[in-house]
Amino acid sequence: MSKPSSTPDNSSVNPILLAMYRYKFAIILCLFGIWITFFDSNNLASLFQLKKEIAKQENKKEFYQFEINRLDRAYQDLTTNENTIRKYGREKEWVKGPNEDIYKLVPERQQSNN
Repeated sequence: MSKPSSTPDNSSVNPILLAMYRYKFAIILCLFGIWITFFDSNNLASLFQLKKEIAKQENKKEFYQFEINRLDRAYQDLTTNENTIRKYGREKEWVKGPNEDIYKLVPERQQSNN
């Protein structure tokens, strides 16, 4: 008498189930990949969105560092150079020197109708 085999005869098993049994690790790997790509909280769409946001924030950081350096240089120049102090006072604060008159020219479109 023959021994019963542990694998079923190919004629009595559905071929799809047989293929799934043979490639079970590949199927599990594919399902895992699909889960990570679309359904996980750290999926690819959110990963790309976060990378884009990081790049935007890095650009902002560079801009603000440049502005900070520019303003620091201007501050140093204002606190140390007398000509720069005088120029700033005349242009921004309307400070006049001795024997000078200041006239402010305002374009017509900015004047109010009284």
